[in-house]
Amino acid sequence: MSLVSNGNGHLTCNGTEKPFKIFVGYDPRENLAYEVCCHSLHKRSSIPIEITPIKQSELRKSGLFGAKGAKLRALSSHSCTS
Repeated sequence: MSLVSNGNGHLTCNGTEKPFKIFVGYDPRENLAYEVCCHSLHKRSSIPIEITPIKQSELRKSGLFGAKGAKLRALSSHSCTS
């Protein structure tokens, strides 16, 4: 599987167009800010996008947030894979 730009900003994977993935930090106390961010991204984007919230509670449950997840976070922050 390889992702290739088709020259107009769209990504294709094996001939199928894929949305550009965007990860946005999410705080349940600031839901409106998250919704405004998503709305703005969708409104202003000229290519298909997929927005995924990054929720601290879910990261903690999976061990990716906190002292135990520090090594994994350091490795994943420099990754270029999808």
